[in-house]
Amino acid sequence: ARYVLSAAQLLDQPNERSNHEIPVPRGGGIAVTCAAIAFLFIAATPNLVLWATAGIAIISFLDDKGDVDIRWRLLIQVLAVTLLFLPHSIADWYFAGPVFQGLLRPLADRLLAGLMLLGFMNIFNFMDGIDGISGVEAIGIGTGIFILTFFAPHLRVLGVEGLVISAAALAFLVLNWHPARLFLGDVGSVPLGFLLGYLLLAMAAKGDWAAALILPAYYLTDGGLTLLKRLLSGQKIWEAHSEHAYQRAVRA
Repeated sequence: ARYVLSAAQLLDQPNERSNHEIPVPRGGGIAVTCAAIAFLFIAATPNLVLWATAGIAIISFLDDKGDVDIRWRLLIQVLAVTLLFLPHSIADWYFAGPVFQGLLRPLADRLLAGLMLLGFMNIFNFMDGIDGISGVEAIGIGTGIFILTFFAPHLRVLGVEGLVISAAALAFLVLNWHPARLFLGDVGSVPLGFLLGYLLLAMAAKGDWAAALILPAYYLTDGGLTLLKRLLSGQKIWEAHSEHAYQRAVRA
């Protein structure tokens, strides 16, 4: 994939926001996403989840090739999330109960859970700005869910799916470790965020909400605070930037 992307000139050129100094092929997430979808299919992950992931990956890859208007990207993401949370959708039986444990009415519970999934996949994408970070985060969350199955057998299905995502991320990390020879691109980071976010929400719906908050706590904290800061300062929160705490730490 690396050589194909290089030949196609699908390169991430260094700019004032970059943490790399030479052009690096982006779009390596094609292999990660395809591998994850294939093995999740074998693991009997609901087809609706896989189709939604594929749709998100396609629009994200088109954005990697040439900027796709944010409205089209957001529309596809919203449609993918909506498919999962409509009444009688996969969420009705994949989740064991309401994500917010009965604190909200069913419709409000589903709506807020969908918004959280939409937000998490984009935070995961925005945080992908330094060698190895998204691979390590995906492995941390996916393996964390798997380890929890030893103490919470009711999470066994989610644990297997988390392990599949971890394996795909680990294979990619070999080329993405500093100095990176390949970047995920949106085609990798957005679908990964979608899959991991969905697993975390499913954990919360099964009653393990504390673990669902702890495992992604770093991304939620740095991404969330940076988003809030940009929002309060009147900046366009959907535009690329280099203001995360870890990015400032690297430059220092």
